Amino acid sequence: MASLRFTTSPLISNNDWQDSQKQELIDTTIPPSNDKESALVTDLTPGNYTAVISGVGGSTGVGLAEVYTSPRIRAGGEQTSLCAKAASKD
Repeated sequence: MASLRFTTSPLISNNDWQDSQKQELIDTTIPPSNDKESALVTDLTPGNYTAVISGVGGSTGVGLAEVYTSPRIRAGGEQTSLCAKAASKD
């Protein structure tokens, strides 16, 4: 599971990238290669964020987080978006 937090408040989380944001992640052209990986896409304002990776049900293992910036055009101009992929292996 991957989640993104701003201070202590969760902003977005996902356990299986195809459960939510599937089309947005495909549109990035770098969706996860494994259907069970977690991935997030969101627009962020400047600030401090924390990415959290955990196994299903709080299990532990080895994790890898990748963070990318992606230019996306929104009404009112260009913004930078975050695309994060996470995988854990028990």
